Amino acid sequence: MKVQHIVYSLMAIILFTTYDVDAQIIRDRRKYRHPFDQKNFNFGFQMGLNFNDYKFKQSYGIWDQGEYLDRIELKARPGFTLGMISNVNLHNNLNIRFIPAISLEQRDFSYYITQPNERVEERHVESAILNLPLLAQIKSDYYKRYRLYVLAGPELSINFQSNRRLLGDPSQLKVERTTFNLVTGIGFNLYGERIKLSPELRYSIGLTNDYVPLNTSFPTAVGSLLRQVVTFHILFE
Repeated sequence: MKVQHIVYSLMAIILFTTYDVDAQIIRDRRKYRHPFDQKNFNFGFQMGLNFNDYKFKQSYGIWDQGEYLDRIELKARPGFTLGMISNVNLHNNLNIRFIPAISLEQRDFSYYITQPNERVEERHVESAILNLPLLAQIKSDYYKRYRLYVLAGPELSINFQSNRRLLGDPSQLKVERTTFNLVTGIGFNLYGERIKLSPELRYSIGLTNDYVPLNTSFPTAVGSLLRQVVTFHILFE
């Protein structure tokens, strides 16, 4: 299943489950704010499950050192993310959020080589990534302990899984240490007396090529790798 299909499906579920709340918010336009949102600045933490993929371009039918690569297949894998929340309330309906997080990710590539001998060569991209997103959050009005919101913004990702141990191995696929991404998301706030709980679906797409062809077999088989991550978060503030 494509990452885009997962994004659309999960967003549809969130919108469906919050439809009644949204309708009530539309009917009631009171500008009341929960005491929790009267703070100018607050902290929190998040945890979530991510689904990792690449939007990648490949060339078919590549010869390299007497071997023929027929095609490449990408297998997306799940992972885990954990982060801290720094939130600034600029307006009743607008926040700025900085959410540094560590994300454990893996993506598997299958290289189908047909000549001189038919075989499948597995290559793995395992990453421990520090994500540094700066997000603008637009919220609906508060109503009966609920608020809906959307968010978007840029993100810098730093991969701490070094390529140094892979440089001398041409059978390994290598990626850049840093990438820039665009993040979008949707979620809703559930207010308690002492805590605010927020289920959130977030999508990150890479804006820069992640692929490093240095010292790897079939270097021209991959044209580009754009990082794609879908994450379902639970945020506590």
